[in-house]
Amino acid sequence: MKLRRIKRILSGLLATSLIFVAASCGGSDNDTSDDSATDAAVETSAADADAEKDSSGDQPQVVLKLNSVKSSSDKMYGKWEAFCDRITEASEGTVKVEIYPSETLGKTTDMIEAISKGAAVLQDCDTTHLADYVPDYSVFMHPYLIQEPSQIETLWKSDLGQDLEEQLEAQGLHVVTIVYFGTRNLISNAPVESREDTVNMKIRCASTKMWNEVAKVLGGNPTNTPWSETYNALSQGVADAAESPYSLLYSAKL
Repeated sequence: MKLRRIKRILSGLLATSLIFVAASCGGSDNDTSDDSATDAAVETSAADADAEKDSSGDQPQVVLKLNSVKSSSDKMYGKWEAFCDRITEASEGTVKVEIYPSETLGKTTDMIEAISKGAAVLQDCDTTHLADYVPDYSVFMHPYLIQEPSQIETLWKSDLGQDLEEQLEAQGLHVVTIVYFGTRNLISNAPVESREDTVNMKIRCASTKMWNEVAKVLGGNPTNTPWSETYNALSQGVADAAESPYSLLYSAKL
């Protein structure tokens, strides 16, 4: 399958802010979902966190699960491994983080919901997923707003960023850290030279409100297949195009 990248006018859709989301101390009182997968994630992670002991048998060991959208071949995966090792070292072995690549535990949206209920899980995601809880969190991902990586951290540490964090914690979520993950790129099965070429194009994007709106602004029809199924979606005509940072495109062999 030969995929063509569009010109730079559209290829740098925006800077990507990648975050780790964890449960906050409070939790949300606004839950109305009865999704069984989410409930199962909460029960399983809670059991893991409570049951494990270290080798001495005296000190309880907390086991956190990091559900990552990235595959183990992704360049960012090594950074997640280093992150987990540092957590274990800093906690003197009382906290262990296990990585589950390629959304092994479940879809990102489902896992974030589980986290908001108190699951002992970490999830890496872009901030459009948080915008589903606090709409203004999408400011980190607005097309062409971020001009250089340093602005992401500046915005996050600003009064606005701290206000958004407080609103998010009220929903049971906490941002552990935020990092730059490159610019978004659009790949397609047909040449794209202008917006006219994306009209009616089926564009695979994450199932968040903002990404769906971006696809619509380009004149396309958003298609929310899981990232792990993107190659097949493009091969079988379920999607005509897909957007993502270079790292994910490379590791998915797109």
